[in-house]
Amino acid sequence: MQFPLIGAPFGYRPLVDARITFTGSDGVALSEALASDACGAFTASAPAGAIGVRATRTGFRPIETDVKAPGDEIATSLFSSQVYFIDQARLDERIAPVDIDGSPVAYALGEDGFVTDAARMRLVIDAYNRRSDLYGATGDPRHPDTPAGVFLGRYRFGGTTACHDAVGDTVDRLATRPTPRPVVVAMTDGRDNASALDLGGAIERARQADIPVYTVGFDAPDEADGLARLSTETGGSYFQADGDGIGTVYQSIQTGIVFQYVARLGDVDLDEGTVLGLSFDYNGLQAERSLTLVR
Repeated sequence: MQFPLIGAPFGYRPLVDARITFTGSDGVALSEALASDACGAFTASAPAGAIGVRATRTGFRPIETDVKAPGDEIATSLFSSQVYFIDQARLDERIAPVDIDGSPVAYALGEDGFVTDAARMRLVIDAYNRRSDLYGATGDPRHPDTPAGVFLGRYRFGGTTACHDAVGDTVDRLATRPTPRPVVVAMTDGRDNASALDLGGAIERARQADIPVYTVGFDAPDEADGLARLSTETGGSYFQADGDGIGTVYQSIQTGIVFQYVARLGDVDLDEGTVLGLSFDYNGLQAERSLTLVR
């Protein structure tokens, strides 16, 4: 049994007679799926849509930083009324890049949508921003890694919000990856009103797969309870952000994921619901955390 911890744990204080060992995540490959709200209200708002894109760009930190493992990979899922996991087929059909004359342009993302090279994902992130100059000459400048000769005919996302379905879909895809550290980071600005999967179903899907879900509520105080449940009950963390702070929130999440520690509980027979109390002392900074075991 193992669970991720953010921080450097130099001590532990179990409430049961059980051995817990800690290891750093250096060199342990990461698979991260970014699930971002593309509903009409969010992406059309100014400057919310553009801010969301800038924040999502910070999600590439695990595959740009010097401490990344060679196998670290990232994927993007955009959700509105439907879930659009961006693999090669979805990019060709939904994003559909063209040249200046409107002729189709071949753009290689990767068949399964997971990439280890951030530059290959830049077009997808720019396409998420309906204000990008991909859609018009006066839009937000595209990322330097997005090819200059590529354009998009029209914005092909929008509608209502299917966040729970997006989480379930990304969890299912991550569960098939060979990397030992799968993570979902989901951002939304409103109530889920389009999913077939309810909140409890999304939580159960992630728990069964042992995949933590980090959630970001963008100007969504009314949805805090549900988003907090989705994260804390799966081993992630919940963050509430506004227009000025969302970039900092994503940077905090990414830093925590990159410098994550893994705690492993020894081969002991513990009942579900057993609470472990952990204490941390790192360079004079102390913290305590309680963890409830789930099967």
